Parts: sequence; structure tokens; C-alpha cells
Amino acid sequence: MGNGLDKVLARLGLATDAETPASRSILGFMSKSGFNIPDKVIYVCTGSKCKKKGGKENGKLLRDRIKEAGLKGKVEVVKTECTDRCDFAPVMCFQPDNYWMHHVTEEQAERAFQEHVILRKNAPQATSDE
Repeated sequence: MGNGLDKVLARLGLATDAETPASRSILGFMSKSGFNIPDKVIYVCTGSKCKKKGGKENGKLLRDRIKEAGLKGKVEVVKTECTDRCDFAPVMCFQPDNYWMHHVTEEQAERAFQEHVILRKNAPQATSDE
């Protein structure tokens, strides 16, 4: 399950190998409904202070980069309301890396996208041969 569904199933306490009736049911529903779970999510605060200080522009920049890289559906930008970090505006977070940024400029957003999305996408995945 390379689309992040294994994480959702694990949170629900279900087997991640799709061998249980419940996990097969969830998998079937999600594939039929078109419900997509991205591999990575970038949360961009668009509360009033973050928006005024560049949060809106950062979100647009990241959506454009995702489209240009052909990662639509694999990486998603989610606009959030206020994250209660107004003194650090604008704020954003890359998941699943849990990489938080504050006072983010467009240049920093671009660099973080390269580091946490593009380079990590091309990095070899760890495997276990036990």
C-alpha cells in the first residue's frame, strides 16, 4: 500500500497487509470512492496574520511546484486556519516529516519543497530482508 493507506489502517488498529475483512472493506471503499490519501501533506497556515505575511503566496507557490513536478495526488497542500503561532507568521509544516517552519519566505518554502518532497521522493527506500 504505497499511497499512505497503511498508516491510516495502522491508526485504526487494522492489519496493513489488507488480509482482514475490515481492511479489505476499507481498501475497496476508498478505491471505489476515489478517496485519495497523499504520500505527503504540506500544511500552510492561512490565518489572518500568516496570510498577510505571505502564507497565501507560499501555498500557491507549493501548489504550482507540485503540479510542475507531476506530483498531484501524491503531495497535497492543505490550508489551515490559525495555528496559534501568530508571532512566527507565516508558518507551515511538512508531513510525514513533522518539519515545521516559521517566518517562511517564498525562497525558504521553495528550498523546503526541494528537500522534503523532491529529494526524499528520489531517495532510496529502506527495505528489510529479515
